[in-house]
Amino acid sequence: MHIPSQFNTPLADIAKTSLSLNKLQSGQQIYVDVVEQVANKTTTILRIGQQLIAVKTNIPLTPGQTLKVVVETSTDGITLKLPAKAENSHIINTALRQLLPKQTAVAEFQAPLIKTLRSLQQPSSTPPSTPTSTPPTNLNRQVQLQHLSGAILQTLTLNQQITTASGLKTALQNSGILLEARLLQSLSVEKNVNQQSNLKPTGITSTPLTHHSSPPLIVNDLKANLSKLIQLLRSWPGQQTAQPPQGVPQQTPISPTAAQTTINIGISQQLQQFARGKPPTPNREQANKPELTNINQQVKELLGKTEGALAKITLNQLASSNTENNTVRQTWQIEIPLFNPKQAESIFIKIEGEQANSKTAQKNEQHWRISLEMSPPKLGLIRTQLRVLNDHVSSNFWAENSDTRDLIQQHIELLRKRFSRANLHTDHIKVQQGAGPEFQNMKQHNNIISEQA
Repeated sequence: MHIPSQFNTPLADIAKTSLSLNKLQSGQQIYVDVVEQVANKTTTILRIGQQLIAVKTNIPLTPGQTLKVVVETSTDGITLKLPAKAENSHIINTALRQLLPKQTAVAEFQAPLIKTLRSLQQPSSTPPSTPTSTPPTNLNRQVQLQHLSGAILQTLTLNQQITTASGLKTALQNSGILLEARLLQSLSVEKNVNQQSNLKPTGITSTPLTHHSSPPLIVNDLKANLSKLIQLLRSWPGQQTAQPPQGVPQQTPISPTAAQTTINIGISQQLQQFARGKPPTPNREQANKPELTNINQQVKELLGKTEGALAKITLNQLASSNTENNTVRQTWQIEIPLFNPKQAESIFIKIEGEQANSKTAQKNEQHWRISLEMSPPKLGLIRTQLRVLNDHVSSNFWAENSDTRDLIQQHIELLRKRFSRANLHTDHIKVQQGAGPEFQNMKQHNNIISEQA
């Protein structure tokens, strides 16, 4: 935020102040209040002490905010900089751009997961009484993998109910994009309950919340379970970071403390450790076991796909938390995988709150844009975009397949009736053939992660 050296704006004469701008020194920290953002969105009115000053900034600010800023002086004027904490998002984005593996569609881990499970369930050709039987630690890993896989596949099965209102809500909650917020909520509730139990009079006993079970909110959370699956797969014999499966639950989901620890681990450290590791050279005993080598290859493939899915979920979280510089538009970007053992199938959803373009638009008007992308079996790529203004809705459909376009056209009246049942007035519905606009492209000025990361 820049204040020119000649701040002869009439706003500066509105009121006298005990804090003289001429006496501000570099490195000084002061508090300023955001009064108003001018229509051009590059000029913001701040209150410093009792004086109003117009400053130039591209940072989206909200009237009523109080900011702690650092003063930097130069011959060109005064610059007010937000503390380094506000710049952490840029640092994180830069690190993720360099370290995150190339993201893949979230649903692509499903096929190698089922393939690995089937291989582990097949009876071994080696007699169980021989010295080369599966060690107890490997059996333990297999049991853990089965439990984790069951929880993950259950989430994908629940996503099949996305066509209902309650099913869509459940799918959004379990998509992983809300994991950290829900985990923090669970920990906050647990802390409050334990504090209340400590305030009870002596002699009254109560059972505090334990950490032996996972909060109900995240039992089916896809990101939480994928994170645990990655930890387990990295401990698998023959993988880059082989180590005992410590800290990975055998039959119960992760506890709040363990989950919070997993979230707080530095992503960059994990990825650097993974990138530096090299697969250990198999010993002779392993070389004589083609089935073990085959399973290790499947585990390696599953690990890569799972890391790609987790990277994509994280990327969607970053895109959802990143607002454009010149607007206050909020965006939610979510990919919901569906259970389909034969091919990767998912639904991509992007919800954007838009500002009104018309000068006559009222402040309380609600503008929303919802974009959907899916590729159902035998129907091909389908994209649709809905715009909602208060109780009016309009939609555009794009279908690569001509038969799919005709099928959508035949159901337009049914869609109008569904909108009407939801108290929405339909302005127009258009169906076109073609790929349509790209909804998942990242804008370069967002500085999140490039496709080449």
